[in-house]
Amino acid sequence: MKQLIIVIALACLIFSCSDKADDLVVPNLATEPVNPSELSFTLLNDNVAADGVSTAELLVKAGPSILSKYRDVTVEVSSIGKLPNGSNSMKLMLDINGEVHVYISAGAVGKSLITATVGNSTKTATATFVAAGPDEVIMETHAAIMPPRFDAKLNVKARLVRTPGLPSPNQSLSFYDSTTTGTSVGVFLNSTTSNAQGEITTEYWLTDTSYRGPLYLKGFMMFNGKRIHGSTRVAVQ
Repeated sequence: MKQLIIVIALACLIFSCSDKADDLVVPNLATEPVNPSELSFTLLNDNVAADGVSTAELLVKAGPSILSKYRDVTVEVSSIGKLPNGSNSMKLMLDINGEVHVYISAGAVGKSLITATVGNSTKTATATFVAAGPDEVIMETHAAIMPPRFDAKLNVKARLVRTPGLPSPNQSLSFYDSTTTGTSVGVFLNSTTSNAQGEITTEYWLTDTSYRGPLYLKGFMMFNGKRIHGSTRVAVQ
């Protein structure tokens, strides 16, 4: 009889809990509102080199509400910015602390507007990307020998190299020539600024046709107080 009473009591408890469970409402974390005051941005670093590799880091934090954990975060950046998936938009997830770190890179100088949305709340921040200079300059010509004539021309290509990443585009070099005695015997014309691959082209024309011998073609730029230069050698004969 005692065992029967225990069984009946357990059955009543189970059915009672089942009825209460049916009354529970589980929030939809995809649409559940987030108090805008609980959503914050912290830009952990700014003025980042626009080399396509270096990143600005943004901390998105929502909380302390329990509904701020494990929520989807939709992140979008403006045109020059790129997210880790290589595009301008991606979805991330807040961790158990209601936080997520967002990393943004850029290959061009400028500002990138960052927008993050959690539920119904959206906030923005701006990351600034500054010029990324080269570590070295590599120069080459289309020919190793130049005839001593006024109509002789060398096509010169200079490549700005940065490791890691690429130098920012639209940078220029100052070109000059030098013989073994340090004199100039020609002129550079039609120089371009660097393209997205860091390449600069120019033309070298001989102005002293009496010269014979080795000739050094050089280019340099100043970046953040440092002289960065390169050279190549041809023969006039």
